[in-house]
Amino acid sequence: MYQYCINKNEVREEDYPLLGGKALSFAKLREYCLPIPDWFVVKSQAFYSCLTEKQKRVLEHNDWKEAKRELENFELSDGVLKEIHAQIEVLGGEYFAVRSSALSEDGLETSFAGQFESYLWLSKDEIVTHIKKCFLSGFSERVLEYRKQNHLRGTLEVPSVIVQKMVNADCAGVCFAVNPQNADIKTSVVSAVFGLGSALVDGVANADTYYIESVKKLVDENVPKKNIMHVVEGNKVVQKKVSEAKCSQPVLSNEQAVEVAQLAKKTSRLLRKYQDIEWAYENGKLYLLQSRPITSLKNVMPVLERATIFDNSNIAESYNGVTLPLTFSYIRIAYDGVYRQFCKMFGVTKKQIKKNDRTFRNMLGMTDGRVYYNMRSWYNMMSILPGYKFNKEFMEQMMGVKEKLPDEFVIQEEKKVNKIEKIADGFHFFWSIIMFGVQYVTLNRKIKRFYKMIKNTLGKVDVSSLTMNELYEYLNKVGYTTMEGWDAPLINDFFTMIYHGILRKLCDTWVGIDGICNALLCGQGGIISAKPAKMIWKMSQMGIRETSLVKCLLEGTIGEIEEELKQNPILEEMIETYLDEFGDRCLDELKMESESVRENPLLLYRTIGETTKHSASAASKVSNKIAEEAYKKAMNKLSGKPFKKLIFKRIMHNAGRFVRNRENLRFERTKVFGCVRSILNEMGVRLASTQALEDSKDIFYLNIEEILSYIDGTATTYRLKDLVSVRKKEYAYYQTLPETPRFMVYGQVGQAIKAKQHEVKQKGTVQNVLKGIPCSPGVVEGKARVIFDCRNAVMKEGEILVANHTDPGWIMLFNQASAVVVECGSLLSHAAIVSREMGIPSVVAVDEVSKRLHTGDFIRVNGSTGTVEILETTGEAE
Repeated sequence: MYQYCINKNEVREEDYPLLGGKALSFAKLREYCLPIPDWFVVKSQAFYSCLTEKQKRVLEHNDWKEAKRELENFELSDGVLKEIHAQIEVLGGEYFAVRSSALSEDGLETSFAGQFESYLWLSKDEIVTHIKKCFLSGFSERVLEYRKQNHLRGTLEVPSVIVQKMVNADCAGVCFAVNPQNADIKTSVVSAVFGLGSALVDGVANADTYYIESVKKLVDENVPKKNIMHVVEGNKVVQKKVSEAKCSQPVLSNEQAVEVAQLAKKTSRLLRKYQDIEWAYENGKLYLLQSRPITSLKNVMPVLERATIFDNSNIAESYNGVTLPLTFSYIRIAYDGVYRQFCKMFGVTKKQIKKNDRTFRNMLGMTDGRVYYNMRSWYNMMSILPGYKFNKEFMEQMMGVKEKLPDEFVIQEEKKVNKIEKIADGFHFFWSIIMFGVQYVTLNRKIKRFYKMIKNTLGKVDVSSLTMNELYEYLNKVGYTTMEGWDAPLINDFFTMIYHGILRKLCDTWVGIDGICNALLCGQGGIISAKPAKMIWKMSQMGIRETSLVKCLLEGTIGEIEEELKQNPILEEMIETYLDEFGDRCLDELKMESESVRENPLLLYRTIGETTKHSASAASKVSNKIAEEAYKKAMNKLSGKPFKKLIFKRIMHNAGRFVRNRENLRFERTKVFGCVRSILNEMGVRLASTQALEDSKDIFYLNIEEILSYIDGTATTYRLKDLVSVRKKEYAYYQTLPETPRFMVYGQVGQAIKAKQHEVKQKGTVQNVLKGIPCSPGVVEGKARVIFDCRNAVMKEGEILVANHTDPGWIMLFNQASAVVVECGSLLSHAAIVSREMGIPSVVAVDEVSKRLHTGDFIRVNGSTGTVEILETTGEAE
C-alpha cells in the first residue's frame, strides 16, 4: 500500500473521501467492469506533506494572496515522487491525462466544473510537473472568484489529482443520460465529433446530436456538416480539416449511438444520479473517460412530467401569507377526509374514490410556506360527480379562480371499452342524480343534526386540567369525529355553488342588469358573521363616549382596561357575552398559530373605543332597500313571463338560503378550529415543560403526525428541538419570498420551477382604473385606508377599507368602512357575503390593489361594476 497514491485496484471505501469528484466516480464504477482507461490518484495529503513550516502557517491564516506568493517555490518531496513514479510504471502507456479531482468538484450544488486545471496528452516526463500545477490550481484567481460568487467559505481547497491513460479517439463526445433541455428521463442525448472530444468541448467543431429513447432506439438525429476535427500528433493536439467525403456523414452508427446512451444510463444507475459522461471510441471499442452528475436539472422545467396548477384565489382569505406546518398538516387531513365523504354522499362508488386516492390526498398544496388549492385535484374531483361540464364553471366562481383551466388540463372522460362498462357507468350516473335529490330534501335536517353534533362534541372543557393522554383523546374526538360528521356544510357548499351559479346565469340572460345578482342577495338577515359588528356597535353606545374608559380602551394595556371595566359592569358583562360567543374569532382564525380574541382581547377593546367616534350606521336598512329595489327591477323584466318568474323566485330563494347557511356553518368550523387550537396550545405547554421544546409556541413548527407519534412512541425522530430549529430557519426564509398567486409546475413540486399562470393585467382599463369582482352594489367616493394588519388599525369615518385579504377577524373594521376593496376573494368569500349583508359596496379579487393604492388616495368604488377608480393620489405607503 502507498501513503500518498491510490491505484484503481487498491481503492477501499474508507478512501472515498480522499479521492475527489472525478476519481470517486471511477472508484465506484470499477467493480462493474465499465470500460474506463486505467488510472491512479495522488491524494491532496501529498501536497500538505510537502509544505514547509512557513507555507503551513500561511495556509492556516487562509490568506490567498500570501499563500499564492509563498507557494511559488512549492516542490514535491522525494517520498511523494517515488510513489508517483512507481504508479506510472504500473499504469503503462504512452500518453496521459492529469486532472484535478477536487472534493467539491462535480457535486450537485457547486460543481467547480472547469475551475481546476486539467492537462491532456502528456508524456511520462511531464506528469510530475503537471501534478504540481493541479495542486496549485486550488489557489487560482478563477477558483477564488467562483467561491466568492457562490458564497463558499472555509479554508482554501487543494484538489487530489487523477492520472489516467489517454485514449486516441477515432470519435468522441458527451452524452446526457436524460435530456437536459426538458428533463425527459426516457430520452438520452448524445453529441459526437470526429477525432478527439476537445473539438466539441472547445466549441470549434459542429457536432452530431442523437436522441435515444429508452436506451433502445434512435428516435431523432441532427447531422450537420463537420469541417473541423482534433487529432493528436506526437503529444500535441492539432486541428485538421475533415475530408469532403466524410464531413457530412454521421459520426456514429445507430448501434453505436445506442451503446453510448446505454453506457450513460448504466453509469447513472450505478452512481444513483443522472450523469453527464464523456466518451470515446478507439479502434471500435467504447471508453468512458469521465462522469459527473447533471447539475442543471434543477433549473429545467420537465414539461413531459405530470403538470399541476396551484392557485390561492379564495383560500388566501383563510390562509394568507406564510402558514406554519401544524396548521397545514391538520387542514390537509381535513380536506382529504371531508371530500371523500362528500363524493360518497353524492353516489360516487368506493372504487372510484379509491382510484382517485391521490386526488383527495392533494386537495391542498403548500410551497414556500403558503397554502394553495391544487387545481388538478379539484377538477379531478368534480369530474367524477354528475354534471361536470356544467358545474366546473360554478366551482371556478366559488373558488375565485381568475383563469380557466389550460387546454392541456381538460379532464377527458374515460373511454368505456365494452357495453357492460357503459351500462355500469350510466347506472352510477343515474344513482348520483338520485342521491343529489336525496341530499337536497334532507339538508335542513342534516344541518340541525350538525349543529347538535358540534355542540355535544365541543362542550366546555378546561384543557389545562387534562392529562396528555386525555388531551390526545380529546383532540381525536374534536378533530376527527367532527370531520366524519361534516356532511351538512359539504352538501350546502355544493348547492351554494350550483344555485348561486344558476342565479348569476339567469340574471345575465333573463334580467340583463349589471350587478343585480349581488343586489338581490343583500341584507337577508340571519348571517352570524354580521352579529359581531352589531354587538360592538351596541357596546360602543353604552354611554361611554365622553368617559375616561374610552381613552383607556384606546390606549391602555389589557390589565388597565379590565380594571377600568369593573366600574362599568354592564359593559363588562356584554364583553364577556361577546367572548363566550365569538372568542374563537381572530385574525387568521383558521391558523392554529393565531392568537384568539379570547386569549388576547386587546383588539376588541381598541375597536369598541374607536367605534365610539363613528356615527350610527344605517347599513342594514340600506342593504334591505338595495335588495327590494333589485327584486322589483327583476320582476319588471320578467313581467308577462309567469313560468320564468316562478323559476327565478325559486332559484333566488334557494341561492340566498344556501349562501346564508354557508356563512353560518363556517362559523361552526371556527369553533372546531378554536377548540383544536386550545388543545394543541396546551400540548405545547406540556412539551415545553418537559423540555422537549424550548417554547410552547414551537409546537406549531411540527406537523400533527410528528406530535402524535412522539406521544405514541412511533416517531422517526424524537429530537423535536432540532426539528423546530431547522423549520424556523426555513420558514423565516419563506417570509422573505414574494407571493405567487397562481403557477404551474411539472414533475416534483418540491424543487420545481414555478411557471406563472396569472400575470397582473388591467385589460380594457385605463391606468387609474382597477378591475375586480363586484360583490355588493353601490358607488362610494372616499379616501383609501390601506391596511395589512388590522391589529392596530384605525379607520376614520368615511374611509374605504383596502386590504390584501380579510377574514372574519376583520369584521370589527367593516362597520367603520364606507366600502371594502380586497385583493383576494371570490363572490362567496367572507368579505363578499358580509358586505352584502351590511349593505357596504365591495369589490374583491382586485390585482395588487394593496400595492397600487396608498392610504389617503381619493378613490371611487363601484360595487356593481367591480371597478376601483383612482381619482387623486395624495397618500403615502404605510
